[in-house]
Amino acid sequence: MIVFGLGGVLVEVLKDVTFRLAPVDRETALSMLDGVRAAEILHGVRGGEPVDAEALADLIRRLSDLVTDFQEISELDLNPVFARPDGASAADVRVLLDTERRAAPVQYGQEEILATMNRMMRPRSVAVIGASAEHGKIGNSVLRNLVDGGYTGEIHPINPKADEIMGRRAYKSITDVPGDVDVAVFAVPARLVPQALREAGEKNVPAAVLIPSGFAETGNHELQEEIVAIGRAGGVRLLGPNIYGYYSTPQNLCATFCTPYDVRGGVALTSQSGGIGMAILGFSRTSKMGVSAIVGLGNKSDLDEDDLLTYFEQDPDTSIVAMHLEDLKDGRAFVEAAQRITRKKPVVVLKAGRTALGARAASSHTGASPATTRSTTTSSGRPASCGPTR
Repeated sequence: MIVFGLGGVLVEVLKDVTFRLAPVDRETALSMLDGVRAAEILHGVRGGEPVDAEALADLIRRLSDLVTDFQEISELDLNPVFARPDGASAADVRVLLDTERRAAPVQYGQEEILATMNRMMRPRSVAVIGASAEHGKIGNSVLRNLVDGGYTGEIHPINPKADEIMGRRAYKSITDVPGDVDVAVFAVPARLVPQALREAGEKNVPAAVLIPSGFAETGNHELQEEIVAIGRAGGVRLLGPNIYGYYSTPQNLCATFCTPYDVRGGVALTSQSGGIGMAILGFSRTSKMGVSAIVGLGNKSDLDEDDLLTYFEQDPDTSIVAMHLEDLKDGRAFVEAAQRITRKKPVVVLKAGRTALGARAASSHTGASPATTRSTTTSSGRPASCGPTR
């Protein structure tokens, strides 16, 4: 990230700054100068001459290239930068290095994402792993909601101790199900997820919806890392864990332990927090707001906002997307997906966890962590202290 501000109290008190993803070009750098509320100071006030905007923008551009080319730079601060009518120069530079090798986020192409998301959101066959005939069990609620919600595709209960559940043949393992399975909804304890996920990989199931908790949100990062590795090895994309499930109203699909929702419309809703998701669902139900989909993201061990935006971009049933999010795994992928879809459809984001207290709350229920961002700052202004920061 590149951050630009006019320095001093304008940054410290008024938070008057602009942000962009590095690297930036000339036009983007110039837009950063005009993006601060106090931009008129750069244009010249009270008889003062305007600063050399081209020189200041060029400094920002070259700084963004520097930090992009040298990934070991974790922070770089130019402060102050003296902006004059005939140029701009940094008076002080602070650089922090991080030589630890960090794994790059796993990237999927748009076609790969859509191949999975289309089968998950428009499945012809759903398996419920941990389906139960006992009322009060999550596996019973999920299965009942699929049936009572009017889903017309194939529904396969998976339970090693049952032969039949709710009038449907039950299978010991998902590998025993005849034909293809488009999505597997997990309603088993966290400790049973790894083995069941391996079997889903053997069955070539493209997507697993992980309702169980007991992963990163409880500090069990090792178990979450294990299921991610299993999913990647078996070609299974993971939604969750620690979620309420998801709805796809055009398919009458209610793959969740919550009650069915059947008011169709053009709004797709996503939430990282189960509590916020339930609140949004309650409001939608009360106001009779039609939705195309409601998706819980939870810990976002794999599938996240950019996957959903890629799907909703081409979904004919969605005209607007509303998202609640607490953190981003891959900010650059999110921005790229958001820039694409917003040329066609609006996206509204409620960003939680912006305060220290909010960040702690987010971490406690989804394992979300404050964004680790390599930042560059420039604080700049009149021939007084000002400059860019990364």
